[in-house]
Amino acid sequence: MSALLWLAIPVVAVLLAVLWVMWATRTRPPVDVHDSLEERERFKAAFDRRSGDPSKDRVPDRRRGRERRSNRNRNAS
Repeated sequence: MSALLWLAIPVVAVLLAVLWVMWATRTRPPVDVHDSLEERERFKAAFDRRSGDPSKDRVPDRRRGRERRSNRNRNAS
């Protein structure tokens, strides 16, 4: 009986994998071009926003109570 239980685990895993692949590769309705362009513009605008105040870009370092620079400003310096 325990051998059947050990065989059931990979069988269930394969069935779940097949179901996930079927769900992930399902056909989706077409996307409206205007909606997708608006979403892209909002996405770009979110990354382009800068606060202008470098002190707001600092993240508190919890280890020693010091502040460290965020990753966003690391590339700018």
